[in-house]
Amino acid sequence: MLLNIRAGLQGMNPALEEAARSLSKGAVYTFFQITLPQLRPSLAAGGLIVAMYSLQDFSATTLMQFNAFTRAIFLQYRYTLLCLVFPHDRR
Repeated sequence: MLLNIRAGLQGMNPALEEAARSLSKGAVYTFFQITLPQLRPSLAAGGLIVAMYSLQDFSATTLMQFNAFTRAIFLQYRYTLLCLVFPHDRR
């Protein structure tokens, strides 16, 4: 994720930040209104890479039916979801 954000920061146009600062906008305003919208694609790409890596590890433990912490969370989620969808049918 860090590499994606770094690439996004390197690809930004610094003139936009300078224009905001020359219009007497503060650092917080400049970050949230200028910098962050330009970094959204990089943040999304980094988040997808992290999510895919996490799902890759999760599927391996699920296929082996190894009682890891992530599998326990998934089983609890599935049980809770079944209880919400079918409240009288306890499985």
